[in-house]
Amino acid sequence: MTTFVGGEKRSPSRLPSSWSKIMKPPRNPSSSSRGYPGKSKKPTDRTRHDNILNHLLNRARKDPKRTALLRSRTGPNASVAYGELLDHIERMASGLAKLGIKKGDNVALLSENRPEWTMADFSIMAVGGVTVPISTSLSPQQLGFQLKHSRVRLIFLSRGPHLRNVQAIRDKLPLLKGLVFLDQDLPDGYGAPDLSLRDLEALGEKDRIPVESLVSKIAPQDPATIVYTSGTTSQWPKGVVLTHRNFLSCLLYTS
Repeated sequence: MTTFVGGEKRSPSRLPSSWSKIMKPPRNPSSSSRGYPGKSKKPTDRTRHDNILNHLLNRARKDPKRTALLRSRTGPNASVAYGELLDHIERMASGLAKLGIKKGDNVALLSENRPEWTMADFSIMAVGGVTVPISTSLSPQQLGFQLKHSRVRLIFLSRGPHLRNVQAIRDKLPLLKGLVFLDQDLPDGYGAPDLSLRDLEALGEKDRIPVESLVSKIAPQDPATIVYTSGTTSQWPKGVVLTHRNFLSCLLYTS
């Protein structure tokens, strides 16, 4: 694993809890009582031809009606089943492909915790893109640095104070194609090239790409995300590149 900046090697700090629940693989019968893979199965053996999306795809096929995500409200739409989650991901990923997002492109994700965050994350990775998660609590200077430095092509975001900060530096992001709001409608004053989640999924529905076809093109050594550190060795943080194999190894060791 390599870092995005400075040549410094880092280890993945922790696996997002939502990923662990969605993609947790079955326990290896030969595993020891401590939960580590048996000696006959090294993590590299089981992750050599795999990627994160495969685990989600297998889970959705096995039990499409099982709850995958929960919203912070009650009612008929309070939960998202695996089959529904996969359907959203397929339409969103197809929409991203229609916008020209391709393998190796960096896409920022700037939002509070919500089901749409996970949908966006998986849809970015489904087209071979690299998710750049960014905290909504960053100062305008910190936000500007991470967006510029990661050279993002698109930004998924929610409404909030951080929206003003993005708008203030938008003209300084030469590779940016537009914004995708994680809501069904655009905020007042926004239009093309910006899209709502409804717009993105409608775009993907017109020329839908089966998620199986997308997943088959992702290799375990492909980057999955760039996580910026807290900047402990300099004024500015470093972007740590984590591959699909990095996350799969974490899943194996925690299963």
